Amino acid sequence: MMSEMWKAFTALFAINAAVGLVNRTSLQGDLGQSQIGMTLLVKDGDTTVSGHYFYAKYLKDIPLTGTIQASDLTLYAEGGTFKLHFVGNGNHANQPLNFQNSVGLAGEWSNGGRPLFVKLQITNVVQTSEDARWYEQVTAESDAAFEARVQDFKRAVLAG
Repeated sequence: MMSEMWKAFTALFAINAAVGLVNRTSLQGDLGQSQIGMTLLVKDGDTTVSGHYFYAKYLKDIPLTGTIQASDLTLYAEGGTFKLHFVGNGNHANQPLNFQNSVGLAGEWSNGGRPLFVKLQITNVVQTSEDARWYEQVTAESDAAFEARVQDFKRAVLAG
């Protein structure tokens, strides 16, 4: 019985790896005095991260790439670097923190000047295909077209 379960588990793991599944983690919080959102994509067992972040005020994606080492993340964007660590809620039983057992990220962002404090809370984690569009659940439009419409709407509302 146990060997059958093991075979099923390894087959499922192989299928997931073959179709290019990633964990998409959504976060929100603060960078200095600014509210930001962030989405990170990580393959199980991988130490590389990709994604984007945006300032709530501007709603423009800023691409990110980075690495995970133990419970620390370093994320690079044009114009600055995030040095972050996972934040737990005390229930991780002395296990190293990661996306599965943490509640957020904290640390600093710097562009060579005075660093700014960063605090982010994990709001959602889903497993999806690597090539999935961000907004495929709400529109057939391309992500860029949908984001442009949202930005136009926001500008129109603020303009009155």
